[in-house]
Amino acid sequence: ATNFSHQPTFGDKQEGVGLNWDIYTTKKGYLRLAHDGGTDGFTSVCMIYPEIKSGFVLLTNNGDHNDEAFNNIALSVYFALIEKRKANVQ
Repeated sequence: ATNFSHQPTFGDKQEGVGLNWDIYTTKKGYLRLAHDGGTDGFTSVCMIYPEIKSGFVLLTNNGDHNDEAFNNIALSVYFALIEKRKANVQ
C-alpha cells in the first residue's frame, strides 16, 4: 500500500500527486515525495528522497507554509542531505 501511494495518480513523476503525496523530480534528478500542511500558528512538511535513503520532517510555529523563511529552511536541509550523500559515496 505504501509503494502504491508513492505512484502518481495525477500528473507524472516530474510533478504529480500520488494518494496525498506530492511527487517531484528535483533539479538534481532525485525523486522527492512530500506532504505539507498546517493550521493557525503551525506548519509542517515531510520530505522523503528514496533514492538517497534520506528524508526529514520540518515543524514550525508559523501558520504560513508559503513563508520564505520556512521554504529556505526546507531547501537548506535538502542541500545538506545531498552533500552528506556525496560525502558517503566518495
